[in-house]
Amino acid sequence: MLRFSSQPALGGVGYEVSIRPYNGQVAAVRVVILDGHPEAGWIEMLSAYSDIPREQFDRLRKSFEAALSAPLVSPTVIDSRGDEVIIVCTDGPGYLAEVVEPSGTRELEGFCGDHPNRRLAAEIEGIKSAAVSQFAGDSAQR
Repeated sequence: MLRFSSQPALGGVGYEVSIRPYNGQVAAVRVVILDGHPEAGWIEMLSAYSDIPREQFDRLRKSFEAALSAPLVSPTVIDSRGDEVIIVCTDGPGYLAEVVEPSGTRELEGFCGDHPNRRLAAEIEGIKSAAVSQFAGDSAQR
């Protein structure tokens, strides 16, 4: 299973997207939209489900594997005096990418700079939006 989430450091709207293959042709997508704060807790605002083709899941899995195996390199920033500047990211989307397997969970958290999770977030966005749109369409038909 692949899981990608965002829990903003200063609170607000976050999400969790879980994707797991369930037969040879498709993978099930579950999107949970949350509202809250890391210290105060999160409230589930919406839960939506959809499917994606297995090929799309396989491409996404490769992206997750590449992100989790890539070395994280912090760029060196030098100020006008020639001193190295340390950049600390304390507020942001709070991204967490996970590959969940029977042997355990591998994860990558972070978002600062050119972090691999920023690229994963962009890939996940379309899947998340499609599931929520499908949910909204299904709800409107009821």
